[in-house]
Amino acid sequence: SVDFYTRALSTKGAIKSESSTKNKYTSDFDKDKDYHLRKFEIEYERGIVYAKIGKHKLAIRDLKQAVKFNYEKPNSLIWIGESYLYLKDTISAIKYLKESANLGMVDAKEILNKIEEN
Repeated sequence: SVDFYTRALSTKGAIKSESSTKNKYTSDFDKDKDYHLRKFEIEYERGIVYAKIGKHKLAIRDLKQAVKFNYEKPNSLIWIGESYLYLKDTISAIKYLKESANLGMVDAKEILNKIEEN
C-alpha cells in the first residue's frame, strides 16, 4: 500500500495546498471520473502504514505533515510518539504522546503511564 500512496502523491489528484477540493464539473458523468485529496491526507495514511511496517523515520516524516495541517492531529501525534519509542528516542516520544493525551487520546495516556512505570 505504500507504493500506491506514493504514486497517488504524484498524481493531479493530490492537492498540494489547503485549497478547496471542489472542482467545476461539466456534467454528472464527470463527477465520477476524478477525485482529489489533499497531499497531507495521503501522507497521513501512508505514515500509518510506514509505522505498522517498522519504517518509523518515514512514518514520522509523513505524520508530521498531517500535524502541520492539523489533520487527524491527536491520532498523528500518538503514531509519531510510538514511532519515536521504537527508535528509542524517549524524550521525543513523551513530547508527542503528551500533546496527544492533552487532546484527549486515552491510548496516549496509557502509553505515558507505561513509560513512567519503567
